[in-house]
Amino acid sequence: MRPPFLPALLPALFTMLTTSLMSGCASAGAARAEASAGQTATLPDSCAPFVGRRAWMNTDPSATRVGTTVRVRAWVREEGGPPEFIPAACMRDWKILPEGAARLSPDRTELIIGADAPAGQKLLVTAEAPGGFVFMESLLIGREEIVLTGHWVQAEIDCPAGPGPRETIRELEFDTEGRFSVTWYPFETYKDYWGDVRFDAGGKTLALTVTGGNNRQPDLLLSGSAEIDGDGRLVLDGFYLGDHRPEAPPTPCRYVFRKS
Repeated sequence: MRPPFLPALLPALFTMLTTSLMSGCASAGAARAEASAGQTATLPDSCAPFVGRRAWMNTDPSATRVGTTVRVRAWVREEGGPPEFIPAACMRDWKILPEGAARLSPDRTELIIGADAPAGQKLLVTAEAPGGFVFMESLLIGREEIVLTGHWVQAEIDCPAGPGPRETIRELEFDTEGRFSVTWYPFETYKDYWGDVRFDAGGKTLALTVTGGNNRQPDLLLSGSAEIDGDGRLVLDGFYLGDHRPEAPPTPCRYVFRKS
């Protein structure tokens, strides 16, 4: 038989337990907030505009060749606005994998790729920005290896047999998974069309296959010669990659792209 006073005590016991748990959670939350505030307080004043804002990170150029040095930087961006680059002094807790494949320069603005870094593997770089964790992945490639990976912008075009397209391609992108995309007016993640890539570096030939798009182009010419010239530009010959608003019939053209 339960003691007659137990039901009367239950609400009081429940209140005490709830109050204790809430107090503990509040203390833990306060401790976390205090630690975060303390970490923020150790940053230079120049880092204040980046606190609490989502950040991204990449290397320039995007291809990381073994035995070379590339610039590494993080940035934030408001919708539709230009990138705001985060000072290196605001970045903490850098990590690089595979271990020993690369190291940061003393001022933490460059990534020095080892001469014996494992070409063909992906390089992972992580860091803590004022707004939180950031990371980037990049394919490690041989010093003399020809790769298309990255963002290219049209620099020249020559179409001997016709007028050619009126609009300049402002973004031709190749990723590390064998895919491409074409965009005339880049905006956030928008692409005009995209597809798969077959590139023979030895034979200097390229073939593209469209698999989807927001602006599917008619009568494209997507195979021909492709090479990187002495100035590091991508030269495509025999291609017609379309026009933002096609009017003239397709004609083979020689495109020259530079890295963006």
